[in-house]
Amino acid sequence: MNARVYLSVALMFATAFSRAATTEEASILGLATDAWRKGQSETALTLIAPALAETTRQSRELHELYQNIEVYHERGDALVRKYQQRLKEDRSLLACPYHF
Repeated sequence: MNARVYLSVALMFATAFSRAATTEEASILGLATDAWRKGQSETALTLIAPALAETTRQSRELHELYQNIEVYHERGDALVRKYQQRLKEDRSLLACPYHF
């Protein structure tokens, strides 16, 4: 096979994976948002936490909801320390402004 075929196959897999991740993130976001609206903020955080732990799949919306819930519960200082620790561990996060 030539390089074009390899590239086409690689792009098909990458596109399929990114759609699946986006769909899963949307599902998590929807469930967490519903929990938050019902006053179940700790449930919402429990739903969001595993997705945020995976550095390859992090949407801005998940981070925003997570941050808003933490600030609502007056845990902003702990939130800042957590993100600072993440930055110390992985400087590449600076390329993603919604992580902070």
